[in-house]
Amino acid sequence: GQLFKDGGKILGTAPLNQTGQASLSVPFSSVGNHAITAIYAKSDNFSASKSTLRIAASKMPTSISIIDSPNSASFGQPVTFTVIVSSAVPVDGILTGRVTLTDGNTRLSTAQVNATTGQATLRATLPTGTGSHEITVTYLGNKDFDASTISTTLTIDASVTTTTLTSSNATSLVGESVTLTATVLPAEGASGKCWGLVTFFDNDSELGTVALNNRGKATLKVSDLDIGNHTITAVYVGNEGFTDSSGSITQTVTPLANHLVVATAGN
Repeated sequence: GQLFKDGGKILGTAPLNQTGQASLSVPFSSVGNHAITAIYAKSDNFSASKSTLRIAASKMPTSISIIDSPNSASFGQPVTFTVIVSSAVPVDGILTGRVTLTDGNTRLSTAQVNATTGQATLRATLPTGTGSHEITVTYLGNKDFDASTISTTLTIDASVTTTTLTSSNATSLVGESVTLTATVLPAEGASGKCWGLVTFFDNDSELGTVALNNRGKATLKVSDLDIGNHTITAVYVGNEGFTDSSGSITQTVTPLANHLVVATAGN
């Protein structure tokens, strides 16, 4: 039979066929140049011989498939992409390494490829605004496998907000100062905090405009409301990433109590 070696490593043997040929299929153990030698041992009728061929082994090509991903998400909402990395040709090398998730030129997340399944799960929150985003998943490759990429489109919608309004004293005396507090929150599960301006109204009359603080709250003190019931509304004007919203309460203003003073004359 014919003996095949890769440098000093024995690859295997194969019998000669009737045409004097022998074939052996083996994977290369590493990328780079390999000196493959075929050795024919002598027989009763033929002397020994050998021949060497140099072969350059390149990295195996790979491909990525996205097996689970959202088509859209709200601003500030975490998104999850599950991908599988595979090789075009089955080989003995272990398909390991890392994959990255990018939004344009911004890297969002990295994850390790599972050596058994070839899968990786990437989680991230997009830092930029609403609209269409081109999301790219890249397998970085390793010593045996080449890098590969795949892209998809993700639409980011404005996060729906809720505005809650409270009063420090829902039933106050005329002339008494009350503090109105508006709290603006993004949709459940969204990260980050709402920012921007809140305008307070007494029915159709504007009371004032206040910027949200870093806790998503805006406060306004009022003391000049007339006697009676007032519908107080806080209106949050949304910005990129957050929708408009409003909240209302009833503020009741009562008159001051009457006091009777009786004076008596001394004897």
